[in-house]
Amino acid sequence: MHPYQKSAPARGDRSCLATLKLYIALVLIPQLLWAVSHAAAGGCAYLSFCEGCIPLPVTNPSGTGRSERTNTDVAAVLNISAVDFCTCPLVRGVSNLGGAEPTDPHGGWDIPHSLPDLTGPCSIKVINSSLSDSDFLKMFAYTEPVVLKGMSDQSLFRARSSKSALLRDYGQSLITVATANTHSYRKIQMTLCEYVTKVMKPQTLDTLGNETLYHFGDNDRKGWKDLFSLYKLPPFTLIGLKPVLSFGLAGPGTGVPFHIHGPTFAETIFGRKRWFLYPPKHHPRYNPDDTTLHWVTHVLPTLEVEEKPLECTLSPGDIIFFPDHWWHATLNLDAAVFMSTFFG
Repeated sequence: MHPYQKSAPARGDRSCLATLKLYIALVLIPQLLWAVSHAAAGGCAYLSFCEGCIPLPVTNPSGTGRSERTNTDVAAVLNISAVDFCTCPLVRGVSNLGGAEPTDPHGGWDIPHSLPDLTGPCSIKVINSSLSDSDFLKMFAYTEPVVLKGMSDQSLFRARSSKSALLRDYGQSLITVATANTHSYRKIQMTLCEYVTKVMKPQTLDTLGNETLYHFGDNDRKGWKDLFSLYKLPPFTLIGLKPVLSFGLAGPGTGVPFHIHGPTFAETIFGRKRWFLYPPKHHPRYNPDDTTLHWVTHVLPTLEVEEKPLECTLSPGDIIFFPDHWWHATLNLDAAVFMSTFFG
């Protein structure tokens, strides 16, 4: 027999080969076809036959360093089957992930929900016209919050932040998600596609903040450089301080309870976000592990007039500024995309 000729397979080999062909025809090909059609319909295409999911790093809550998480760890947090949370790659060659058309005002981020209408009044000063740098520094930079309308044009950034564009460009990028309570005790990493398809859901009243995962900040600045370079910084700055961008995505009814940090501009890109603020010396009445949704429905209605916070609901393109160490909490009335500019 010539060295390049292959002998006929033995009976056992033929049996295994036939079984393999049957498995490919009846299992793998239908799975692949489903994945491609699912991606074309607007979702991320995960292949449910994948095994041995990739361990991803998780920040150790004790601060002692890095550890590894598996799909089982994340599944436990999300209360879903580990098999359903395999970290599998997107089907290659699928360019259309559905979502927004260029004219869609919601960017493809609509998420159906049964939450009541939670919009509220606006008791924060609103500036609809031009404001000079000197007036901003004198009137607001160190004294009180302000809402700026009509002062931002993020057309390019909005286009690249639509659901279809983000999943196309960054679906397999790792992001950090944290618990949506005051102190964000736990942080884990997952792909953007995992977060959008499995985590970014409407908030429920019976879920605590420390049981809710929320993506805001801890962005990979090198990996997301192309997107962040399209964002136009707020029209004002603070003397001696440098801006740092922090990008976020969240589902309807989610938010972060009261907390404090340095002076910040926060802009809504898609969706509406309701803000609540107290001056530094007024400690709000809240449970740090409850969600903002719980606080709005159970605590806010019981507050006396003098105890109520300043508040306002931001629409896409609106910017809120608050000075150093102002208490603030947020409630996303819709699925929301947002960017904050911290100064420090």
